[in-house]
Amino acid sequence: MPWFLFAFLSPPFFNICIAHIHHHQILDSKKLRKEVTSFLKREGRFVNLKRKHPEIADDLFAKMSTDVHHRMQVLATRAAGYKSFSSKEEATVKVLFASETGTAEKLARDFADACTLASGADSLNDVDVDDIDGFTTVFFVATCGQGEVPQNAKQFYKMLAGRTEPFQEGTKFSVMGLGDSSYYFFCKAAQDIEKEMLRLGAESLTSL
Repeated sequence: MPWFLFAFLSPPFFNICIAHIHHHQILDSKKLRKEVTSFLKREGRFVNLKRKHPEIADDLFAKMSTDVHHRMQVLATRAAGYKSFSSKEEATVKVLFASETGTAEKLARDFADACTLASGADSLNDVDVDDIDGFTTVFFVATCGQGEVPQNAKQFYKMLAGRTEPFQEGTKFSVMGLGDSSYYFFCKAAQDIEKEMLRLGAESLTSL
């Protein structure tokens, strides 16, 4: 988990999420990118062994390949069980992103992968406002144009701004705004989402 995902988070939200990120194993890749033999072919000692004793080299390659695949299966099994729930519906933290260039989306997905309480990350337009009612939601929001929300968040923001019914008790949120601080409309989209969430009675775990 990149450290900067938590750089601006105050203690309440930090305590909720960071406690559920320790001691869990996350694989960079769910499968081996290359076979062991293709890697060893570039190693001088194994090249010499293959040339001088091909039978021994082939046997060694086979054993190493078997061992690596076995280790990968063990690690994958460990990584698969690090979430604190068995189905997506049981996740208690929702991670949403409003991304124009992909940066906010990547950060949101990295965060969701590391947090045991989250099942994944979705764009704002992929969920309804009712879906976050009663839950803890973490927003990763970029700003585009003249302070507008990105295209993949416009529909959600329109519904949020038009909602009149308050959220139920227990609805909490945190907004991570991304952008260039020299930009006149710096983090405006994030600020707008924060304002609407507060208007509807949601509890802010952090402030922008």
